[in-house]
Amino acid sequence: MGVDVQRQDARIEGLRKGSIMLVCGWSVLAMSGMFGVFFFQSIREGTDFMRVVASVLGTLGVILLAAGTRMRHANG
Repeated sequence: MGVDVQRQDARIEGLRKGSIMLVCGWSVLAMSGMFGVFFFQSIREGTDFMRVVASVLGTLGVILLAAGTRMRHANG
């Protein structure tokens, strides 16, 4: 008859966590893009630091975006 408050709270919590993961994912991808500016300089100098940092941050950002999207769609 009534509204299941616990179920609704769990749904809203899942949506909120998914949204936070999406924001974090986009932020990490933006940071990866900023490190990507120095990617070619890193190649010229022969160091791997910027390439590794940009690759790790890009991968982490994509993982966060995928997980956040999945969490929002599962609870939406």
